[in-house]
Amino acid sequence: MAQLAVGIGVRDSKAPEAGHLTLGRDAFLALLATLKR
Repeated sequence: MAQLAVGIGVRDSKAPEAGHLTLGRDAFLALLATLKR
């Protein structure tokens, strides 16, 4: 994960060539809440 100017960047460190997702703050917080459940 990395904080970007446009949101939060998430990637698989074992497969960096696969690209990344950029999530807005609200979407990232929703993802974390879902993972915690």
